[in-house]
Amino acid sequence: KIAVAGTGYVGLSLAVLLAQKHEVMAVDVIEEKEYSVSIPIVDEVFNLNDMKFKVIYTGTDEENLNDSSIVLRLDFGSTSYLFTGDISTSVEKDLLDKNINVDVLKVAHHGSDYSSSEKFLNRVSSKYAIISVGYNNKYNHPSNEILDRLKSSNIYRTDKDGTIKIDSDGKNINVSKLDINLDGK
Repeated sequence: KIAVAGTGYVGLSLAVLLAQKHEVMAVDVIEEKEYSVSIPIVDEVFNLNDMKFKVIYTGTDEENLNDSSIVLRLDFGSTSYLFTGDISTSVEKDLLDKNINVDVLKVAHHGSDYSSSEKFLNRVSSKYAIISVGYNNKYNHPSNEILDRLKSSNIYRTDKDGTIKIDSDGKNINVSKLDINLDGK
């Protein structure tokens, strides 16, 4: 069992879900389940069957925890995905010289004005943009400016589209909306 600190890997996600359900700290669940925890290193690669995850960025900004997000690239066959966490435009600048041109972008920080610069989005040049955002959130995410910047991508939003499912055989990508909605609507 492996849990990687700061990412959405299954072990850590499971620990967090268990912790939330039982009102305990995720760290306690990780220790109880005897998960091993490692800190990802930039350019480190994790393989899962035919999928290759590459660590693009690991932040250590204790003043801005959003910029401590881990950025991962997933390659599966000829398809590619970029998971950006909550990074801001200052981190995006550091990523411009990386291999970030992908088919699917998980838009950073719920589509807020603090991320998704025009330069970054042009470099990513994704066919699909997925925005994970709560319905009627108090921050008014995603911002209209970011939505405008994403207009060359097919945009899917969890607040409008509900649960979003991405299927791929490594050649083709199919994005669909499921009838499951975890927001209670």
